[in-house]
Amino acid sequence: MSDAVISLAPIERVLDALAAAGDPPKPTRTGEYSARCPAHPDRDPSLTVREGDDGKVLLHCFAGCAPESIAAALCLEMRDLFPDSAEHEPRPVAALATKPVRYEYRNEDGQVVAVFTRSGVGKQFRWIGKKPEGCPVYRLPELRAAASTGERVFLVEGEKDADALRDLGLVATTLPNGAAAVWEPQHVAAFDAVNEMVILPDNDPPGFRYAMNAILAVGFSLPSVKVVVLPGLPAKGDVSDWLRNGGSREQLLALAETAPQADVDAVKARAEMNETVDAESQATPSPIRSERRRYKRPPLDVSAFETISANTVQITPVDWWWHRRARRHELTVLSGKPGTGKSTLALELVAAASRGDPLYPEEQARVPERTLWLSREETVQDVVAKARLARFADGKLEFPTQLMRDALLKRLGENDGADTFGRWLRVRGFDNLVVDGLIDWMGTLDSNEMVEGRDRMSAVVDMARNHRINVLAILHDKKGGEGSALDAIAGTVAHGAVPRNVNACYKVGTGINMHRYVVSPKANVGKQPPALEFRITGRQDDDYGWIEWLGEVEIDPDQIRFQAGMLVEPESKEDRFDELFPDNAWHKLSELSSRWTDEIGLGRRSLGSALARWLEEGRIDAKFEPYEGGIKWYRRIQAKLVSCETSDAS
Repeated sequence: MSDAVISLAPIERVLDALAAAGDPPKPTRTGEYSARCPAHPDRDPSLTVREGDDGKVLLHCFAGCAPESIAAALCLEMRDLFPDSAEHEPRPVAALATKPVRYEYRNEDGQVVAVFTRSGVGKQFRWIGKKPEGCPVYRLPELRAAASTGERVFLVEGEKDADALRDLGLVATTLPNGAAAVWEPQHVAAFDAVNEMVILPDNDPPGFRYAMNAILAVGFSLPSVKVVVLPGLPAKGDVSDWLRNGGSREQLLALAETAPQADVDAVKARAEMNETVDAESQATPSPIRSERRRYKRPPLDVSAFETISANTVQITPVDWWWHRRARRHELTVLSGKPGTGKSTLALELVAAASRGDPLYPEEQARVPERTLWLSREETVQDVVAKARLARFADGKLEFPTQLMRDALLKRLGENDGADTFGRWLRVRGFDNLVVDGLIDWMGTLDSNEMVEGRDRMSAVVDMARNHRINVLAILHDKKGGEGSALDAIAGTVAHGAVPRNVNACYKVGTGINMHRYVVSPKANVGKQPPALEFRITGRQDDDYGWIEWLGEVEIDPDQIRFQAGMLVEPESKEDRFDELFPDNAWHKLSELSSRWTDEIGLGRRSLGSALARWLEEGRIDAKFEPYEGGIKWYRRIQAKLVSCETSDAS
C-alpha cells in the first residue's frame, strides 16, 4: 500500500525543520520569521523566512547563502518550499510524519558538546552547527560507568539503536556518523577498562565493515569481544527492527551470552558470506586516524614547569634482553645486506628466549618468552621451517592472519596505531615482536625525511616502552652501503638514529672460507660489545640452516665492513683509481657506475672527491657539461660527467 499524502503548508515544513535543527524561528512585526541560517556559522539571526502570495516560502540570508543551500542544510528539497501542485508533488506521510529527534553527545562530565538531529522530513540527519573536533562517542558517561562496574556494553550503528537498547535497561553506544565513522583517539580511549563489548552490526555491507573496524580499533585490547548477528534480520535491518519484529531483552542477552569470542577471520568470513567484500571496501577509510596529523599544538604553558635534581635520581642496572646488544622493552635494529643471515639470526635469538635459554654469549637462563613474527618477505612456511631447526618451544611463536597483516601495514609509524597494537600484544601475552622489513610496516621514507622518520620510529619506541614489549626490527642496508654502519641502513637516517641499540650482520668471503659476523655499531649504554662470529650450518639434505656460534671476536667493526666490501680504505683509493683510468682511456659515467659497487665497492662521493683532487694536481683532464645544481665536483660528476682521460703529463 502506498503512503497516504498529507497536506502540510510549505511554511509549516520550513518552520518545523528549523525547530528540529534546534533553533526555533521567531516571528517579527512584519509577519516574517527570523532564525539563524543553518547553511553557515551564524551567531546573530541572518535568515528571514516569509510566505509568498502564492503560498511558496521565500528564504533570504543576509550573508548571501542560496535558498538551495539553506534547504539542503534543513534536509529539505526545493519542492518542499512550494505548495502541492502537479509540478511540485506532495511528499508522502513516511517522508514527513517522522517526529524530529535530537541526539545529544556529552563528555564524561555530562556536558552537551554536540547535537545530532533527525529531521521531521524523512530519514535525513544533520549536526547542529559544525561537528566539533574530538566529538565523543554517544552516551559516553553511561559507557564509562559500565566500564567501572564491569557491565556489558553494546556497540550499535546509530543513536536510534543505542536509545532503543537503553529503553531496555542496557548500556549501548555508537560512534558519530554511524557506519561512516572514523575511529579517532578519543573513541579508542572511551573503551579503556571495558570488560565486555558486544557488537550488533546492521545487516548490510557497511554494517559488517563497521563491526570489523571496531574489532581492529579496540577489540583486541579488551578481555571479551563478541559479534552478534541477529537472527531473522531483514536486509539493511538493525537491532531496532529486530525488537519491533518480536525480539526481546531476554533473547538479546541470551544471544550475547552464547556468542563466541570475536575472531578477525570469523568476522571476515561472515562479511564475505553476506557479500560485503566488494569494490567499495577498497575505499573504506583507515579505522584509526593518525593523532599526530590531526593534533594542533596549544600555546606553551610554562606555569607548571619544574625540574628534577640529578641527586634524586636512582640509578638501576640496565635490564638487557640480549646482553649489551639489546635493552629490554626497547626497539633494537638488526641490519645488513640480503643473504647475511639477519632473519635466521633473529629466529635463533627468539627461539632461545622461547625455551628460557640464555641468548649467546650469556649464561643466565630466563623465563620462556612468546613472540609474534611480522614479515612480508618470507612466507610463514619458510619461517616455521627455520624455527623448527632453531628448536622453538611449542606455542611460543605466532604469526598474523592475512587480514591482520593488511590492517597493520604502514600503521606502526602512527602514534595511535602503534599504541593500540601494543596494548593488544600485552593483553594477548606476547613478550617479543619481530618486524622483518620494518619499512613495510611503517611506510617508505627517503634519507632526507628525518623529522617524519623520527616521529614514526618514536611511535614504535613508545609502544615498546609503554607496553613492555621487546621489539626487534630487521632492516636492509643500502645497495652502495659506504659510509658508517648507521648511514648504510636503508631509508631515512632516523632508522639508525632513534633506536638505542643497532646491530649489523656481515659476511666475508665465499664458500668454505665464508665468515659471518654480527657487530654493534651503536650501543648507547656502556662499552661497545665485541663482534660475534657465527655460521649458518645444516645437514646435507636440509633446505634450511641454523645458527652455530663461533665466539666473540676482538676486531674493529670497520675492518669487518672493509673485508665485506662495504668500505674502501683511504690509502687505497688512488690505487683503485689507477685501475679505473688507464693511460689514454676514455670513460663515461654509465660505464663506470656498474664497477663502483661490483668491483671496488666505491661510492659516488668517494669518486668525486678523488677526481677533484686529481684535477687540482693536473693528473687528469675532464670534460663537463654545465650543471646548475651546485658547485661541488662530486655533484657535477654524479650528474653530468661526459668523459675524462688521463693527461699526458701524468
